[in-house]
Amino acid sequence: MHPGRYSGYVTEPYGPYIAGMARLGTWGDHVTLQAAADAWGIKIFVITSFLENCVIAIDPVQENPAFVARALHLSFWAEVHYNSVYPAGEKARRSPRDLLPRGLRGVLDAGRDVAAKIIPG
Repeated sequence: MHPGRYSGYVTEPYGPYIAGMARLGTWGDHVTLQAAADAWGIKIFVITSFLENCVIAIDPVQENPAFVARALHLSFWAEVHYNSVYPAGEKARRSPRDLLPRGLRGVLDAGRDVAAKIIPG
């Protein structure tokens, strides 16, 4: 939990924040990404839809020697949602879209269309 390390970045009391993050289905944030990088000792790259600073690198406090050559890559449609990414040419094992209730899949598809217009190619 390391309140000394993370509480300064949380906008609410730290205890309720941790309790909320521990609930199944709670969406993470930048603080949880930093905590994951620190826990696993790996670098996390977030590819965003921001026009400036479109790649954010999250460095762990201490790298895990077993994972130095590895990193986690995520995409982030600004202020909306994180997604996993995988190398071009590889097939996703399961689409995050498939985990959504059917009624929300259209919202995700519409968001993807908007992001494609913002970041062509």
